[in-house]
Amino acid sequence: MPSQSVSFVCTDPPHSDRVPYLELSELWNSLLGYTVDFEREIVVSNAKERQKSIINYNSEMTEFFMEISRVLKPNGYIALYFNARDDESWQYLKSIEKTSGALKFLGCFPMTYSATSVVQDNRKGAMKSDFIIIYKKGQSNHESLVESAFLNLPGWSVQFPAKKEIKKK
Repeated sequence: MPSQSVSFVCTDPPHSDRVPYLELSELWNSLLGYTVDFEREIVVSNAKERQKSIINYNSEMTEFFMEISRVLKPNGYIALYFNARDDESWQYLKSIEKTSGALKFLGCFPMTYSATSVVQDNRKGAMKSDFIIIYKKGQSNHESLVESAFLNLPGWSVQFPAKKEIKKK
């Protein structure tokens, strides 16, 4: 994609240790004859042969955020759906401002958990809600209409989610 060509990105990236999507879909991929590239999946996995640690995850997510920074127009936004059980994943997201040099945390709000997935519902420590975390590329001297609309969202906060707000099952 061309640099500075996108105004808004809405994404639901892998949530660190939450769901190893390719592992869950391995049976279906096999039946459909798809070859999947486990090496390229951005996830934390406890399968030692995959070598998908939190360090790898953060490195690959940094590449993702750098690419988002490149393609976003000045004053563009990213809405990131996210949840995680570990503090390190949340701390990493808090550091995106410093890492990217361009993205600024604006705020967040809880998104009602809607997966109704047997896999998610039965996972130890499964979340009841995701957070939608809003970043903006650059800073403007005035609040935009988009930013004014955020103030009306239920649960909108300019504070990063605290551990106590991250509801566990």
